[in-house]
Amino acid sequence: MNRVLFFLSLCLFSLGANAFVADSSKVIYSSSAVHWVKLADTHADTLTFHGLDTTANNFQIFNPIHTNIDDNARIYLGNLGLATTSLIFQDQTKWGFDMGRHSFDPYLKQIDDLKFYRTFSPYTNLYYIWNRKKEQLFSFSFAQNIGPRVNYAFNFTRLVSVGDYARQEADHLNYDLSTWYTSKNRKYQAFAAIINSSLVLQENGGIKNDSIFRVASAINSEFEPAYLNNASNRIDDKHYFLKQTYAFGPTEVIKIDTQNITRIRPTYRLFHEIRYNNRKDQYLETPIDTGVYANIYLDSINTGDVYQLKHFQTRFGIEHYKHTLKSHRINSTIAYLRYDNILYRNDNYAGLSIAAEQTYQLSKRVEILAKAQQGIVMDYSNNTMLDAKAKFYSKNDSSAISLSYAFSDIDVDVFSQSLISNHHTWSNGFKKVQHNILKANYENTKRKFEVGITLGNVNNKVYYDSLMMPQQLKSYQYMQLQVKKAFKLGKFHLLNQVYVQQNTEKEIMRLPYLFTYQSLYFQSYVFKKALNLRTGFDVRYYPKTQSYNYDAASSQFYLSNKSFGDYPIIDFFLTASLKRAVLMLKVDHLNQGFWNKGYYMVEGYPLPDRVVKIGLRWAFYD
Repeated sequence: MNRVLFFLSLCLFSLGANAFVADSSKVIYSSSAVHWVKLADTHADTLTFHGLDTTANNFQIFNPIHTNIDDNARIYLGNLGLATTSLIFQDQTKWGFDMGRHSFDPYLKQIDDLKFYRTFSPYTNLYYIWNRKKEQLFSFSFAQNIGPRVNYAFNFTRLVSVGDYARQEADHLNYDLSTWYTSKNRKYQAFAAIINSSLVLQENGGIKNDSIFRVASAINSEFEPAYLNNASNRIDDKHYFLKQTYAFGPTEVIKIDTQNITRIRPTYRLFHEIRYNNRKDQYLETPIDTGVYANIYLDSINTGDVYQLKHFQTRFGIEHYKHTLKSHRINSTIAYLRYDNILYRNDNYAGLSIAAEQTYQLSKRVEILAKAQQGIVMDYSNNTMLDAKAKFYSKNDSSAISLSYAFSDIDVDVFSQSLISNHHTWSNGFKKVQHNILKANYENTKRKFEVGITLGNVNNKVYYDSLMMPQQLKSYQYMQLQVKKAFKLGKFHLLNQVYVQQNTEKEIMRLPYLFTYQSLYFQSYVFKKALNLRTGFDVRYYPKTQSYNYDAASSQFYLSNKSFGDYPIIDFFLTASLKRAVLMLKVDHLNQGFWNKGYYMVEGYPLPDRVVKIGLRWAFYD
């Protein structure tokens, strides 16, 4: 590990040292001076830069389980930062080794989430959320160019939330440091980053009073007896990353505003990546609360289960880009070899795989995309992922229809396959999980409308039964319809997101047939257009559905005999944008007490009462 740290530190220092040159002629003090890309953007003939969102869009949505618009239908344990699971069908997207512990994924930053910046002036962003329940979310971001060709960025986030009930505290610490270097001739680029995430989560096993919303309690919620009084989950997740690319192709100069930008239009590009992930999960209980777990295998006094992962990955690949007269888009081919070496607990895994991606323009308005990944030797040599898509564009590219097929045949996660811990033990000979998925999608950006339908067949899906034992479901089929639409009538806005889904194994795949999210708000300028005011309501709803329980020792959701839902969750918000600052006032669970005193999403875990929160976001460009 020390060698890895030294190597990355040396790379960061050398990149910065080679380009410590002032570029004062290009200093611009505004949001237009800041642009960023993600790693996915680097696999293109030219980089597509993204600008900052300086509006108040979705500022009131700060819970990490709701910030991903494609996966914001989630249930959780009743406090910001605790375990969560999705209510919608998920495609198989992870290749190779899977640790099988995903209840805290929305809180763990990954390499592909990073933003690499280009700035003409220093950029700072402050973000703060607070409420009377001692819930605090603070975020700090800073990015600056060192000369015209080197940028570094730093992000820091701290989340602390106590919760309404005993032992619900979540304490998250996340920070990352990244840099992006481009050579003088623009042909060589290097991206490097370090990410550290630390999660400390108290576990109460649920409260013992199961009638808390039906019968008035004589004690305050924070003193309600819980099943676990000494338990916690802790996750330390570190990522180290280095990517280098070298392009072959002509150089051209383009003019953007008053700036002349030199860029490469590559015919070929070579790239090499190194990724290293060191993750440690711990379930600690000192002393053990007797009577909660039926089995104690290793230590009758203290539980100290540790799941250590060390994952080294390297990729070496080539990209080819060819311009075509058929379209303003390009034909591209991307192929790479990937080697993985994993140490998980006391077991070693290793695998060599090959991946390829092809984009081909049949005409000005028809595009074909194909992706394939196949294991070659060692572990995962019999794993396969395929994805094919045909995309049909309208004449002005304002709308598109896509038809796609995805296939995956992937080994199950190691957690469900084999486990020896203080409270659970099993050894299974599970078959590979297989997905066959057909999708059709229509998107119209001008009308802010998107509709998609998915038909899926899944074999050997792993789930945890009512006894918290992993099982495989032989086969099931599902259908999912997703609709997104934004309406505007004068100064009133309505954002809609609707999922309709059905499956053939409802007793096991306990996902609601309907999930809706609406945001209705009024927006207008006031005080001679000095202040942009937005006020309205966010509403989430799904009908009554058989639910899940949660096992703290394994961090897994498993089948429950209870049903929850049929309860709209209504939040009120008010945001005000003033130059570079956005202020927020929010009331979570505004409708508490109107027709119900409260609600559950997971058995034994009541969700929060109505509470007022305030927030601030402030950006600086100097």
